[in-house]
Amino acid sequence: MSQEYREFDYNFTTSPYAASADIVLHVVAGEGSLYLDDVTVRQVISTEVVFVEAEITELAVGGTTKAAAQIFPENANDLTFHWASSDESVLTVAEDGTVTAVGAGSAYVQYVNSGDLTAESSVLITVK
Repeated sequence: MSQEYREFDYNFTTSPYAASADIVLHVVAGEGSLYLDDVTVRQVISTEVVFVEAEITELAVGGTTKAAAQIFPENANDLTFHWASSDESVLTVAEDGTVTAVGAGSAYVQYVNSGDLTAESSVLITVK
């Protein structure tokens, strides 16, 4: 018997008025056992506003600045965000919000969500 385990993390959204939820699993092929462990039900707190700011909004090629994002309310937990650049030939943005100027022009540093819902903000940075 194999002791191979796989871990999955799923998020399901229900109506805020739901009294219960049924979890239905459908196995298409294979054999073995399925164990559900560490099931958590939590209240979803919706993101209302996202703001982005940068320490410096005008850079020379090779220069860097730090971008920061604020999400309101601060305990919102409905969306996952990531940093992006509107034009990576002008600037790049690291996961920690570090902006690096790579070419002349203007581009937006964006903080966007990874899901279907839209919540994002941006700041314009000019590279000379």
